[in-house]
Amino acid sequence: MYGISKLTQQPILILVIATIFWGSNFPLGSDLVSTIPPVLLAFIRWTIATLLFFPLVRKEVVAHREGIKHHWKKMSMLSLTSVVGFNTFLYIAVQYTSSINASLINSISPIIMVVLTAVFLNEKILKLQYLGIILSTIGVLWVITQGDITRIFSLQFNIGDFIVLLAVLSWSGYSVLLKKWGALLPKNTTLFVTLCVGVIVLMPISIIESFIIPFSIGNISSLMWAKLLYLGVFPSIISFICWNRGVMQVGPAKAANYYHLVVVFASIIAVILGEQYTVHHFIATMIILSGIVVSTNAQLFKNRSKELRTEERKVKIN
Repeated sequence: MYGISKLTQQPILILVIATIFWGSNFPLGSDLVSTIPPVLLAFIRWTIATLLFFPLVRKEVVAHREGIKHHWKKMSMLSLTSVVGFNTFLYIAVQYTSSINASLINSISPIIMVVLTAVFLNEKILKLQYLGIILSTIGVLWVITQGDITRIFSLQFNIGDFIVLLAVLSWSGYSVLLKKWGALLPKNTTLFVTLCVGVIVLMPISIIESFIIPFSIGNISSLMWAKLLYLGVFPSIISFICWNRGVMQVGPAKAANYYHLVVVFASIIAVILGEQYTVHHFIATMIILSGIVVSTNAQLFKNRSKELRTEERKVKIN
């Protein structure tokens, strides 16, 4: 427990861990959604996560039952924007749009987070942080266009692209709400209630979906169940715990840059699974990491710049 406690005190590290598992969700989720209807996939994933997480937080949930009653509306909003909103919209979207379009639209989430943070939390955003956002976004665009930025102008948008935009808006709203309310709510209890609300909301939607897209649970193979179990533990529980604590420590604006690493790790995992790693992947990784360094050290760079100007004035005076 001491090691875990020390780990959660390293916001950069836990944000990276979150993006690693979310990155693995892309190849696995894409594979599963080609067989399992999107809402049902989301429902099964989060049901597994809820059932496995409950024994670990049962005592804490009981101890904070009064807090749950008091903050249930806020917890429900967190669930609707994350468990229900982002993931379900994304699974539905990839049924209609290409992965390159979805990745492109998803890359604007940090920009939306910065805007929402400034508008609703009155959090001051330094100019260098905007530079970091721009650099990281360019890096993501470099990945999804395979090093040819001009490909952006040849993309065709459809209903799936707009659904991805809804997913991005949902996730950005979640990150800002977490920064606003996270400190008022017990961490693990909040996550568990968030999962429960998500499962409750997704259940009737998945039933309605079954009338539109008939599917039998018996068609899920042992390998698929293994993948679902992985999705229910790592991208669901572990990533959310790491992301939630990381956002609360560094704020949604800075954390936004780390979300770009999802694309980087998704690419790395794809390479491990047999895809080719090219020069444009390396270039994009360097650009993204540069954006993260600039954004997370904006205040340090600003202070250092002031020190240098002060030293220059002293030299001129002397």
